[in-house]
Formats: sequence, C-alpha cells, structure tokens
Amino acid sequence: MNRRPPKKKSQSRRTEKSAPNGEQQGNSNIFPIVGIGASAGGLEAFTQLLQHLPTNTGMGFVLVQHLSPDHKSLLREILSRATEMPVHEVVDNTTVEPNQLYVIPPGKQMVISEGVLKLMPREKIRGLAMTVDTFFFSLASDRGNKALAIVLSGGDSDGALGAKAIKAAGGITFAQCEDTAQVSSMPNTAVATGHVDFILTPSEIAAELAKISRHPYVADTTLVEVASPEELIEGKNALQTIFVLLRVATGVDFSSYKHTTLQRRIYRRMMLYQILQLEDYVTFLQNNPVEVQALYEDVLINVTSFMRDKEAFEALKTEVFPIITKDKSARIATDLDLQKEADRIVLNRYAPAGVVTNFDLEILQFRGQTSRYLEPTPGRASLNLLKMVREDLRLEVRTAVGQAKKLDAPVTKEGLQIWENEQARLVTINIIPFKARTLEERYFLILFEDATATLQPETSTKTGGRKPKIDPEIQRLQQELKATKEHLQSVIEEQEASNQDLRAANEEILSSNEELQSTNEELETAKEEIQATNEELNTVNDELYRRNLELNHLSNDLENLLSSTNIPIVMLGADVRIRRFTPLAQQILNLIPTDVGRPLRDINHNLNIPGLEQEILSVINTFSVKEQEVQDQKGHWYDLRIRPYRTIDNKIDGAVMILVDIDALKRSSEQLTESRNYAEAIVETMREPLVVLDTSLKVITANRAFYETFEVTTTQVEGRPLFELGNGQWNIPDLRELLEQIVPSNNQLSEFQNLVVEHEFEQIGRKTMMLNARRMSQPNHQDMILLAIDDITQQEQLRRERSQLLELEQSSRAAAEAANRSKDEFLSILSHELRNPLNSLLGWAQLLRRQKVDASKLARGLEAIENSAKIQTQLIEDLLDISRITSGKMRLDARLIELAPIIETAIEVVRVSADAKQIQLVSTLDAASEQILGDPVRLQQIIWNLLTNAIKFTPPTGRVEIKLEYIDSTAQIQVSDTGKGINAEFLPYVFERFRQADSSQSRANPGIGLGLAIVSHLVELHGGTVSADSLGEEHGATFTVRLPKQTQISKPAILLGAVNISMPVEDITTLAGVRVLILDDSPDVRELFTVVLEGYGADVTTVATPENAIQSLIANPNGYDVLLSDISMPGEDGYTFIRRVRQLGAELGGQIPAAALTANARSEDSVAAITAGFQMHLTKPVPPDRLAFAVANLACRFPTS
Repeated sequence: MNRRPPKKKSQSRRTEKSAPNGEQQGNSNIFPIVGIGASAGGLEAFTQLLQHLPTNTGMGFVLVQHLSPDHKSLLREILSRATEMPVHEVVDNTTVEPNQLYVIPPGKQMVISEGVLKLMPREKIRGLAMTVDTFFFSLASDRGNKALAIVLSGGDSDGALGAKAIKAAGGITFAQCEDTAQVSSMPNTAVATGHVDFILTPSEIAAELAKISRHPYVADTTLVEVASPEELIEGKNALQTIFVLLRVATGVDFSSYKHTTLQRRIYRRMMLYQILQLEDYVTFLQNNPVEVQALYEDVLINVTSFMRDKEAFEALKTEVFPIITKDKSARIATDLDLQKEADRIVLNRYAPAGVVTNFDLEILQFRGQTSRYLEPTPGRASLNLLKMVREDLRLEVRTAVGQAKKLDAPVTKEGLQIWENEQARLVTINIIPFKARTLEERYFLILFEDATATLQPETSTKTGGRKPKIDPEIQRLQQELKATKEHLQSVIEEQEASNQDLRAANEEILSSNEELQSTNEELETAKEEIQATNEELNTVNDELYRRNLELNHLSNDLENLLSSTNIPIVMLGADVRIRRFTPLAQQILNLIPTDVGRPLRDINHNLNIPGLEQEILSVINTFSVKEQEVQDQKGHWYDLRIRPYRTIDNKIDGAVMILVDIDALKRSSEQLTESRNYAEAIVETMREPLVVLDTSLKVITANRAFYETFEVTTTQVEGRPLFELGNGQWNIPDLRELLEQIVPSNNQLSEFQNLVVEHEFEQIGRKTMMLNARRMSQPNHQDMILLAIDDITQQEQLRRERSQLLELEQSSRAAAEAANRSKDEFLSILSHELRNPLNSLLGWAQLLRRQKVDASKLARGLEAIENSAKIQTQLIEDLLDISRITSGKMRLDARLIELAPIIETAIEVVRVSADAKQIQLVSTLDAASEQILGDPVRLQQIIWNLLTNAIKFTPPTGRVEIKLEYIDSTAQIQVSDTGKGINAEFLPYVFERFRQADSSQSRANPGIGLGLAIVSHLVELHGGTVSADSLGEEHGATFTVRLPKQTQISKPAILLGAVNISMPVEDITTLAGVRVLILDDSPDVRELFTVVLEGYGADVTTVATPENAIQSLIANPNGYDVLLSDISMPGEDGYTFIRRVRQLGAELGGQIPAAALTANARSEDSVAAITAGFQMHLTKPVPPDRLAFAVANLACRFPTS
C-alpha cells in the first residue's frame, strides 16, 4: 500500500489522562502486546516471523497455538532456537514483559487482565475450542489501542471475531496472506470480516511490526492522548476539513461526534500509513477517496456493532426517538455556548439544514444535510461560505449577508432557484446574525430550506373574466430582477457612502499635501542628518559585526564548554523554565533537547528533593545562594548548588542549578565516620591497655583495658603525668628515656617497639610488660603519643614452655619421618613378597596347562602352587592382623590352657623348615602342669612367629633353642638362636611395624617385617611383655616372652546365631544326602565348590544371582539343607539377599542354615554377616576340607563314632 512519508516534527508532552472506551492512552508504562493465533502450519509461519523480527520492539508477544491436550508441548524449545528473545511457557498469573515471548500450554484457555496471563481448563465442547478468540477478546479489553492481533496459518475460523474486537478497541490487526499459508482458513476468515488492516507474508508482518513499534500511536502514548484546548484550536481547520470530506463522501456529519474518539480513530489510520501530522493526513484523504470511506467505516465500527443489537435498536426507535423528535424539536445541544445558542435558534426554526459562520463567513459548524446547497471547490481546501455555496445561490447569499450585517437583523431570501440534474428547485435562505451568551464575537446562522412550489389559482376580474396564470419562468425572472434591483440598490447605497468617504478623504489628502510639502523640506534637512547618521551606523554596524563574531565565538565556546564539562548544570529563567543544560544534566534529570523552554516542574527528574521549584524561586527572589546534599532515586549523592543567574548589567534573570557528584566523597565520609567509630570501638574493646599522652607526657585518655588491668580510675589517670601514676610505678628509666626522645621537641624518634620491662606494679604485683609507642601527627598540629602496653607475663612463660615443646616436636618429627621411611620400605618389600608367590602360581599354572608333564613334575608344580598360595595367605593374614591391631579390633578367645602342648605343636609346624636348613631345634619345657588364661590360637601364633624368625635368620647347621619355665607368677618363654644377630642401633626398633634391619633390594631373608610387631601386640593383649637381646651382629639373638599366670583378658563378643566350628576336619568322612545351594557370581568359584562338595558326596545346586537363588528356594520347598552365599555381587549384595531369605516362610527355606563366603576378612565383616542372618562367616580362600567341615557343621552331620 502506498504511504506518504511523514514530516519530522517534535511532539509536545501532555498530561496523562484516562483512556475512554478501553483504549490505553495516558499511561506510558503500558506497552503494546501482540497476540498471535495459529493452528495447522502456523508454527512454520511464526518461526519465519520471529527470524525477521527485531528483539527490541518494546512489545510483548503471546502465541496461542492449537495444541493437543494429550501431549507435552515442545513449542518453547523450538521457538527458542528462532529468536534471541526469552521464550516462556505460560503458567497461571504470569506477568507479560516487553521483548519476551509467551506460549500457551496444552489443554488450556488463556486470557489477559492488567497485563497478567491467566489460565483456565479448556472447555469440553463440540467442535474446535475458540482459544484464539478468547484471548483476543481479553487482549482488546485489557490493552485497547495497544493491542495487536496476528492470525496465521490454520483451519476453521478461530481468531476472526477476536481480531475484529481488537480493531474496534483501536488496535491493529494482521493476517497471513493466502499464498504463504499452508492452511488458509483462519487468515481468510479473518480477512472476510473486513477488519484486517494488513494482509502480508510472515516476514512482511515482522517488518511492519518493527515500524509500528516506532510509531507514536503505539510507542508514544502522548500522541493519542486527549489534546489540550490550545492544540484543538490549532488542529481545528484540519479536523473541520476532514468532517467536510466525510460528509461529502458519506452524507454523515461527524462535526458533533465526540472529538477525542474521532481523533483516536484518525490517529489509528495515520499510523497505518506512517503519517505523523494531521495536515499531511488531510492531504492524503483529498488525494485518496478510498481512504475517506475506510476512515468512515473505522469511525463507525463500534456504532454498527451497536445497531446489530436488534432489541436495543428497536427500543430506541419506538420509544426514545419519538420523544426526542416530538413537535419537530431538534437534537440535544452540546456543551459549547456557541453551539447552544445556534441550537436554540435552529429548534425555533424546525431544524433546517444550515451552517454557523463568523463575521468573515468562515464556516464553524455544519447543521444537517448541507450537501444540496454547499460543495467544496477544486484546489486548496477552504471553509469560506462564499467559496463553498453553490454558484446559483452565491449572489443572493452575498446580498443577504450584506443586508444582515447592515441591519443586524435576520434577512430572508425566498424563491431562489437552483438547478440540479437539469431540474429547477426553489430554495429559501435565512441569514440570522447572533451573539453567543459567553462570547463577544458575533456570528451568522445561515439556514437553507427547500420551498414547496404551489400553483396560483386563477382570479376573476371586475368584468367577470378570469386572470390568466403567471408563467413560472416569468415569475422566476421577476424574482431575479427584484433581487438584482435590491442588490444594485445596496451597491448604490454603498457607492454613495464610499463617495462621501472619498470626498472627505480628498479634503484630507489636500491638507496632507500641504503638510507633505513642508515635510519634504524637513526631510531634505533630515536627509543630510541621516547621511551623517548612516556613516555613523556603518561604523556601528562594523563594530556590531565584530561583536557578533565575538558573540558567535563565545557562543561556540560556551556550547563546547557545556558539552565537554563533566558537571551537571541547568540554566533556568526567571519563570523557572529551562534555558540550557549540559549533557550530564540530561542523564541525571531525564532531559531531552526539546525540553528547552519547558517549566522545570513538568520534568520527571530523578532527584529526591521536594519543593525544588520553590527553592529555585527563593534564590531568584532573595539573591541568595543555596546549597544542600541530595540523593537521586538510585541513592547516588550530589551537592546541589543553586545560584542566581546574573546578567551583564548585574540583574537577576533566573537561576543556575549545579550538581556536583559527591557520592564517592559521601561514601568516603561515611566510611571514615564508620572507621573512626570502628577504631574507637576496637580501641575500647582491645584487651591490651592503651594510653594517649600529650607532648608533655600527660595522660589524655586511656582505654578500658588500662583501667581494668592496673585497677585505677579515670580521675586517677587523666590529666596527670605518666611518671607520677601509681606512686611513680611508671617511672621506669628505659621508658622515660625513649618517651622523651619521641617528644616532638626532641624529634629524635617517631616510635619505639617491643620494649620489655619487668616491674613491680602497685596493684597487680610483678609483671613483664612489652611497651610500644608512636607519635601521631594531627591536622591541628597537636601531636599525641600512643603508648600500647601488653602484659606478656604468661607469654614469656609460654615461650619457655614452647621452646621445650619445640625440641620435643622436632624429635617426634624425626621419629615420624623415620617411621614414614620405614613404611615406604615396607610397601616396597610387601610388593616384592606378594609378587614372588604370584609369579610361582602363574608360572606353574600356565606350564601345567600348556604342556604335558610327567607325574613327578605335576606333583612338584602342584606343591609349588600350594606353597605359594599358603605364603600369600600368610602374608594376607599378617596384614589383616596388623590392620586389626591398628584399628584396635584384635580380640582374644581366652581360656585356661597349658603352654607346653601349644609350644610342642608350634615346634612340629616349623620342624620341616628347620630340617631343610639342617638346623638343630632344641626345646626345654617345664613339665609342671601350670595353666594360664590365654587364647591358644594366638599363643601358638606367637611361638610360631618367634621360631620362624629364628630359623630364617640362622644359617645352615645352626642351633635354635626354645625354653619354657615358670618364675613366680609368670610363665617365661625364651627363643634363642645362633644366627645373624641384631645391630645395637636397630635393637630398640625391632618390634616396630614396617621395620627391618636390612630393607635393601639385596637382603638375604624374605619377609615384610610384621611378624615381631604382631608378636609384641599379642603378648600385650595377654598382659605380658616381650623383649629382644643380642650381643651384636653374628652373635645370635634371644627373644623373651613373659606371661602372667592369671590376668583379665577382654573376651570377644558372642554373635547370636553363629555356629562354632569345633570338630576336627579329619573327622569328616562323607556328606552324602546333604543338599547344598551355592550362590556366587564367579563361575570358577561355583565349579570349585561343586567339585569339592560332590567329592564328599553332597548334592550341589549352583546359581549366579540372588534372584535365581530365591526362585530355586521357592520352587523347591524344603529342597535344600545348607545355603552358601557370596557377599560382594553385582546388583544385590549377600547381606540384602539373606535378609530376603529370612523373610520367606520356613517351608520355603526361610530358616535354612547359611554361611557367608567372602574375601572380606575384617572382624566387622564377620559381625555384619552374622547380624544380617548368616550362621557362619568363612574367609576366602577356603580350603576344601574346611569347606566340607563348614557344610557338615551347618547340616549337623557328624560321625557317629
């Protein structure tokens, strides 16, 4: 569509007013909201629209898409990829914000009220729910002319009525063009209503929205506000022209229509064509008759909707209108006095068509249908009556108006003939002069009324004949002749009056000529004076030109100074109107260039200062200067200075307002005050005594700690010399000497630090004090000395103690570092000792698998594998023991036992190792049947460790001797050897963990250095002692264990439900008939246990998961006698599994005896297994005979012998 480019003109700001008819006007906080309705194919169209839409339009966008209520909507994620605007899925009571997009959730209807989106369940109705119309209706009610509707691709007719409602409220409507819509029913239905402003592609809609967002009708509410009376007068002619164009084109006179409503409709049409000025729109209407009809329909959109209410309109027609028109009364007048007077006369004359003009015949108002008598003339638009009246009536109107002016009385012209469609029509004209009641100016009311043509009947003559009828043409000519005569007579009268005036003027001219002659003579004289004056003026002009140049330079300098200064300055006139301001003031006070000339009170500035205008007027009236600190709305501080504006001639012509940014200074001052208060609070709350002295060493003040420490009062201290306090207790020579050097008169020192004095004080006794002093310079040159006193009596004592502790810590650290080194060495050795048997295990296992070997080599390989496994098991047992020792969880199973059998058993265990090295193993055991309280297993471990250690460090053909004897209440066991011996330096550390005399890579004896540490701890648990003696290297060693006969030993906790294995393994002969269920996730373990137990005759079933085990138990009631279960399994551990088993009924195996088979060997692991519901805890690796015995124990299968 063609649009005329608008002229640039600044729009004045106006006072906010309420918006009638729901159209939002005076609230600048109300921003436009765009409602978008779409269905099938609408997502693609809206995505294209978003991709071409700027993100800073200042509008809010709400998408109402037909969605399935049964599926989750992905609209927000999809649209977020098409725009940088935030996209939200609406929740109830969501407030719409500008430059953000909101999408309706599935299964909901949505309305908007006061900018807040509210959700409702979608009603279950037949057909399609009109969710778009529902939202559009609420948007029209909520936003009025700030509402915009867009109908995109979709089926059915949803959105058409809602778009119509938005247009009726003054909003703008769009529809997607049929060519680009995948489904065109929705946009086509909206277009068919005739209430769509733009029919465009999605990208063109986006471009148009960008333009509309910048138009004052939408972006600036001031353009559509109710205009002030002055502005209405300025736009009066343009509005009157629009009324004439509408009346001529449609026959409807809108002059009495409410002007504010008309203005809003006109401004809306101007926005559609991007026209800013009313005069430009008038020209556009004159050049585009189609737009006149469009404006007519736009103005009457609400009226026509009212007329569609048949019942209301019929009531008006039958009941209201007859009362109004009774006795040909005219319609009710408007509030204007001029219109009231005119209406009064019209009512008296039965309301014929007419116009109201001023005395210059400029039409002010149209009354009724005047198109039959008036018509606009080609060319420039004019409302002059003589230019608009039809040519047939122009002469008569001119004559009648002249007569009415002269007589100041009504004048009537009847029988005037005008031609229309080649037919003559008779017209009566009434010219009525009048004056409004409240106005001095006089006006004309010109009324036009068609005359009814009547035939004159034939009359009889005296002779009895009939007078013939007068020809109408002759009658018309006679009337014209009469009118011409009257006009001519008025012209003659005017001419005679003019002649009289001319004669009087001629006489005056003659006298004036005489005066002119004398004046000419005077002018000649004056000419010479003027020439001289001109020369002076030329000189003055040159001077003024130079002054103007200087003023231009000064003005430029002033402009540059103001624009470059970093101080907010506002210059105000005596009427407190803005004259000039700096750029920084523009930011702080919300000023714009067009605010120059506006009163300061009209500016919504950011300063929190009531009565600013009164302050400025006070400065202007009193010539005083005012200064005060103020804050803006953000809390920023300024120093406001208001000074009188003085002219060059020292007159006060306004005020200058200056804002100095003191925020940093104010904050610093506040911080300084806070710091001072903080410092005083710190000084007052410090535990160290502080004294402030003047230059004569008198006490100015002291803090609370001083008074409390030295038990004195302020009266005893303040104002007195320091050295006289407390009977001279402060008269310390070293202190006096240093303080006198700090005094400004000497200026030898500015401070001294850490002066330690030990002195006897009057109230508190002998104390050690540390003194620090500093001279403090003050701005008033009154220097002071700050003396800080720190009682370090306790610190000195602590310092001495700390020195002792430091020495102890250093020695302890050295010991800890040595222990760490030992631990590192231990870890290296442990790695070696673990890998050696692993190497043997892997090597022999791979060799036996890959090669066919004879029986002897097979026996050697199996023996090597078994020995390596035993070595590794022993290493693990030692590690577990040391772990139990470290965590304090080692427990003894104490009972009364004899030591001799235990020692003999241990000897038999190590005898094979001794024989291998040809070592003589000698035992001397006391035969007395003495008993001690102890754990036989742990005591045998002690003896075994000592004997093994002795054999390991004794060379071949050496000697190892073990001796048992009872001395008083102690049993003493000694193990001596003729081996390597122990270095004297290592002897104190022989029982420490991770310690070995030789931890090098080339050591001759294997081991990880834990055996003797375990021995020491086990002996201590029995209440005994162990010691080592050696005469040095190569001289052997002796280990002595002393155990009390009777001692209190903490017994292990008895676990409920646990089974005690007490039968020797050798007694197990068969497990025939025992049904065993094995649960383990490792196939190798399941196969091994199956082979072992089936070898004893057991019936074995294996499963890999707890779920399978439960199913087997349920499927075979009472089908198993024993349950063996692993603990660490994927998905569900053994503890959870056994709890599930115990929840089963007894017939389904809920009470089946069970053992936990696990590699977790800690004591707490055993407790956890028994607590969970197992009867036994077996640590892997489990020897075959041990496994068989455990099953027999659980199944209660023992030999009958």
